[in-house]
Amino acid sequence: MEIDKLIQLTNYLLKKYDFSLNYTKLIKELYLADRECIKKTGWSISDDLYKNLPYGPVLVNLYSLIQGKHPDVRMQSKWDSNFLTDSKDLKAKVSIIPDGELSQMEKNILDEIDQQYHSYSYSKMIDVVHNKNICPEWKDPHGSSSPLTKEDIMRSIGFDEDSIKHFAEEERTYNYEKELLAHLEDF
Repeated sequence: MEIDKLIQLTNYLLKKYDFSLNYTKLIKELYLADRECIKKTGWSISDDLYKNLPYGPVLVNLYSLIQGKHPDVRMQSKWDSNFLTDSKDLKAKVSIIPDGELSQMEKNILDEIDQQYHSYSYSKMIDVVHNKNICPEWKDPHGSSSPLTKEDIMRSIGFDEDSIKHFAEEERTYNYEKELLAHLEDF
């Protein structure tokens, strides 16, 4: 997960709500956008991790940042310079955040998801992600939390095991190369 991209995609969605939105609704829309991108490409928009919580699936790092509890202090500080959690709403502190990390396809997916769910309340969004016809990968953690992997999501969408293994290997290669490039930039 790259903090700059997560900030940009969050702000892209917040703009549609005058820069303030119930964070449960935000998380559900971003989860559904990730799910749709995985369905179309095998890759998520956020590159975040997922968990099942009682109110549905969440993006782990996004949720931690919104709660102000991310273990990476640098990431939390960068997030906090752009957003404020006010009761149950996430608010943008600045209205101009570049969105150059987002591809046009990713923006289109975010637009499609928001267009479909824009008028929904946060509680109706919870109903959406609890709906087994929409998110069959969500499993009730019975008051706790449970892991939800990208592979679980891919299986629920209909990817076969060979395709899932292929995308997992591609992701490992990509992450390895990204790490190598990051080390080269230090020199």
